[in-house]
Amino acid sequence: MPELARDFASNISSEINKTINFYVATKPRESVGKIYLTGGSSLVPGLQEQIEREVGIQVEFLNPFLFLNNGQGMAMTDDERKSFMTVALYLSSRIGENGL
Repeated sequence: MPELARDFASNISSEINKTINFYVATKPRESVGKIYLTGGSSLVPGLQEQIEREVGIQVEFLNPFLFLNNGQGMAMTDDERKSFMTVALYLSSRIGENGL
């Protein structure tokens, strides 16, 4: 893994770890069962593994197409394109809310 990607993954996983530790400290009856990655940064090599190693929680990639077509999902073979669609699909689902 290139050094820049390694540094980025380390910084992101450290921030996620701090956030989860803060959350668990302020909500002791709550726990985090899984972390989902999406977006362009989720494609950084080694990010998933670094987060799992540092935080100790299972990390999965979010496939936003699983929420379409009554949970049947949409066949899309290009995993990289899936990661970029999460925000667009969410925003498009808000049409009709709050006068949009």
